[in-house]
Amino acid sequence: MLMAVIVPGPSLALTIVFGPTSAFLVGAAIAVWRDRVPMSWALGLGCLSVAYTSAGSLGGTILVHAAFAYVAVLVGLRLPLRWNADLSYGTYLFAFPITQGLSAMGWSGFGPVPLALASVAITLPLAAASWQVVESPMLGFTRRGLAGSKVARRAPDAVARM
Repeated sequence: MLMAVIVPGPSLALTIVFGPTSAFLVGAAIAVWRDRVPMSWALGLGCLSVAYTSAGSLGGTILVHAAFAYVAVLVGLRLPLRWNADLSYGTYLFAFPITQGLSAMGWSGFGPVPLALASVAITLPLAAASWQVVESPMLGFTRRGLAGSKVARRAPDAVARM
């Protein structure tokens, strides 16, 4: 979403639709053909420079998002950073309502970049708290399974009665 407001394009609606779609498709293609897709810093820099020079048109918008997807995968693979938390679901849950709340409080008057930065600054700590308090414990519960629970022991009986 931040890319939609920073990179000029033909229209915000088209940018919001085609940008993330192209980024998703690039990420999916890299995952499917990971043994055939070259991952190099030079190629990433080339992608970004082509995207930068073509920004401002619908094709450029698609290229910008696709290039950033490639670079995001490249950074994830090449940098020795490892996260112990997955903030994606908490970000998904909290980003929109927080951004809307900030807009309602007048933050949109400062422009899209300060609004996006404020939204990220509030969203990420909440997403981290969600990971620590809810998501990670629930994943641990599902990994252990329900083998010893009453629900698992009753399930075959319930199916047999159907």
